[in-house]
Amino acid sequence: MTFNDPQYFWWMIPVVVLVVVLACRAGRKRREQLKLLLGSAAEDPDAVILSKGLRKFRLFLLLVVLLFLAAAAARPYWTSRMVPYSQPGRDIMVLFDVSKSMLATDIAPSRLAHAKFILRELVKGDPQDRFGLVAFAGTAYTVCPLTSDPVAFEQYIDELSPDLVPVGGTNLEQALLAASRAFKAAGGSNRAIVLFTDGDELEGDSARILAELKKRHTPLFIVGLGDPQAGAPVPDGSGGFRRDGSGKLIVTKLAESKLIRSAEATGGMYVRSTVTDTGLAALQRRIRALSTAEQSSGVRTIPVEKFPLALIAAAAVLLLYLVISERPMARHMVIFLLPALLVCGAAENPAADRQAVPAVRQEEKLPDTPEELYNLARERQLKGNGDAVRLYEEVLKRSENRSGLQARSLFNIGTGVHMGGRAVVTGARSQLQAQQLDPALEKLKEAKKRLDEAEELYARALSIGEAREFHAEAAGNLQQLHADRKKIEELKKQIEDLKKQQEKARQDAKNARDKNQQKKQQNQQQNQQQNQQKNQQKNQQQDRKDQQNRKDQQNRKQNQQQNQQQNQQQNKQQERQSVDQAIDQARQSSQDLRKKADELKQDRLSEQAKKAREELDKARQETDKEKKQKHLDAAYKALGGENADKKEQKKEGSQQEKKKDGKNKDEKGKMPEKLPAQPQQGEGEKQEKTDGKTAEQLLKMLNDEEKQRREQLMNMRRMRRAPVQKDW
Repeated sequence: MTFNDPQYFWWMIPVVVLVVVLACRAGRKRREQLKLLLGSAAEDPDAVILSKGLRKFRLFLLLVVLLFLAAAAARPYWTSRMVPYSQPGRDIMVLFDVSKSMLATDIAPSRLAHAKFILRELVKGDPQDRFGLVAFAGTAYTVCPLTSDPVAFEQYIDELSPDLVPVGGTNLEQALLAASRAFKAAGGSNRAIVLFTDGDELEGDSARILAELKKRHTPLFIVGLGDPQAGAPVPDGSGGFRRDGSGKLIVTKLAESKLIRSAEATGGMYVRSTVTDTGLAALQRRIRALSTAEQSSGVRTIPVEKFPLALIAAAAVLLLYLVISERPMARHMVIFLLPALLVCGAAENPAADRQAVPAVRQEEKLPDTPEELYNLARERQLKGNGDAVRLYEEVLKRSENRSGLQARSLFNIGTGVHMGGRAVVTGARSQLQAQQLDPALEKLKEAKKRLDEAEELYARALSIGEAREFHAEAAGNLQQLHADRKKIEELKKQIEDLKKQQEKARQDAKNARDKNQQKKQQNQQQNQQQNQQKNQQKNQQQDRKDQQNRKDQQNRKQNQQQNQQQNQQQNKQQERQSVDQAIDQARQSSQDLRKKADELKQDRLSEQAKKAREELDKARQETDKEKKQKHLDAAYKALGGENADKKEQKKEGSQQEKKKDGKNKDEKGKMPEKLPAQPQQGEGEKQEKTDGKTAEQLLKMLNDEEKQRREQLMNMRRMRRAPVQKDW
């Protein structure tokens, strides 16, 4: 059961409370009066014949009567039917200026917000008219075609902002051209154009279009916004105000002269809107003075209201309330009267009973006609029931020769899928706020699939010839779908760029850490080599005393050692520079990661990038290699390096396990059905020759390695031999 006006149930709450309070007060007063009349006998059951239970039951019946009356006022229904309709009205095309000057605050809170408020009130005042919306600045485009749905139109009003049109300026010619094209597509005869603008820096030549509007008897109603005398500065969006090239503050004023001439050229009117006098009443009078014409006609679904049943139930309970007495003997009368009342109620209202039974059965059994089935599907879709898609598919099966029902069913299915896709996008944004990037990407992919499916359903619906009655609505849905898809792509690209930047920052930090570690190991090796060289020099000094003829050789070796030291110093400088460059690159990557994380409001990732940047700054300033390595390890850990290493280790382990499993499977596999053929004599001789060659090569390699090791041992012994004592 559904109610058209459920708010009446909320009004019942104070009424019920008031009735209960009055009943309690009346009972207290009755007890006081009885005590005054009877004194102590007021509590004697023989003196006062009263049943307190029946009194409470009568109060309960009175509350039930009030509940049934509230249900009747709420207009209940559980079935619907299709009826023809025609709607007269006017076609109003709204041209809305969204240039930067509309952000001026000479009209509180701003010109843009004030114009939105007037437009909403205008739509609420004339709900039978069709409204269209064109946003313009330096250029213009149709935000919403002519539609009779005020709820959808208000959603487009909420999205109006200077970011909607990227080209700056106030090009009135483009806006009037867009309105003329929209009117040609609509095909109405009673039209008007309402322009909301401040007239600041009007561009384009609109004289030809104004003459054409006058020829077609289409008036132009202009609402001027702003102060024509003092003006106001233009905000820049960051808390300041816009300035020109010379640094002078830009002040925007309402340009009324050209606006007044434009309105008079078409037979319209000009109204200046302020906080104290919005000019809405004068604008509504001129619009309502236009004649109306039939805008749309067709078949629509209306509920079959069942409020008479609630009134009959209230009357029956009220009759029972009046029949029941508060005397104890009356309970016997209730036992006999209650069945009689129920029988009388059933006999007096057979039609109501016949209507109530099919309503229950209708939930169990589907309607026979496609129209009723479509109405049931539409009703369930409005309630948010997921069973509506199945019912629409049943409508498509049953209405093979009724293309109108097929088109409407396909369009409604597409609308449901479209709304489901937007709900998935909302879930993705919530997961993004919860710092979950990968689930948000999966949600966005799912939402894109749903939007593609909805677009395909819209296209199938519009391809049917009898779908003209909802072309305007479908155009609005398609525009919204393309806007949703664009938002999904932008959000998806931002998340993917953030993940790429995160991986780049992690790799740069790892590269800097590895380079510093390699440099540390190389320095240790160089220190060991230097110690060995010092030992060699000591041995050579001792040999120098004994063997003076080797001075030339030693001088050459010293020169070679000096050259080696110089080369080592140069290599150290280059390595130090390479490590510093790697650290600088990692610092820049961390800074970029933090900026992108702040753009997507990823506080956790931004904090990690900030911590990594601080550790990298400390590593850049540190000269001690051990401390520098600790800072680099901390930066890599802050960027999630440990988790990434664990994932890589898991992947490698899983790959090795797969390889082992494959080998085991191969080893434990089935035996071949056929044994391999025995090699022939020629093949055996060839194999023996190849084996002999490989064996010779292996022996030769082993002999070469043994010779090299012997030479190394001899060199080491020569360098470490004991000093020779003089015996002459």
